[in-house]
Amino acid sequence: MSVLSTLRHPIIAAPMAGGPSTPALVAAVCAAGGLGFLAAGMIDTGRLTDDIAEVRARTDRPFGVNVFLPDPGGVDEAAIQAYAERLAPQAAARGVRLGEPVGGDDAYPAKLAALLADPVPVVSFAFGLPTGRRWPRCASAAPRCGPR
Repeated sequence: MSVLSTLRHPIIAAPMAGGPSTPALVAAVCAAGGLGFLAAGMIDTGRLTDDIAEVRARTDRPFGVNVFLPDPGGVDEAAIQAYAERLAPQAAARGVRLGEPVGGDDAYPAKLAALLADPVPVVSFAFGLPTGRRWPRCASAAPRCGPR
């Protein structure tokens, strides 16, 4: 039986990176009969594991975690700089300063390791799917996933 077939309502709360997808929101969506999602993107691994523990403390319903998959091709620094230069006049006109681009792998290896060590019912990926050595490890964790 899939997790989706256990939902009372066909509602999935989107994972919103950077903080809006709180454990309280995820648990509330689950309590209402939907599937709540934590966002692993733009938070550190410690916060992710703490958030997962808090969701589990708040609900026994299934929930998910969405993980940002790093771009294996790297970043086009020239394209980022050109984009920032195009935005600069608009930012200046509004009295704001452009932030510095943040790159990297978003601690993907550590987040994936945490999810493999303590699986959650559903894991989704943004920007692609894991490949190579990581994919079999994800798939083999699936039978352990399910409502706790």
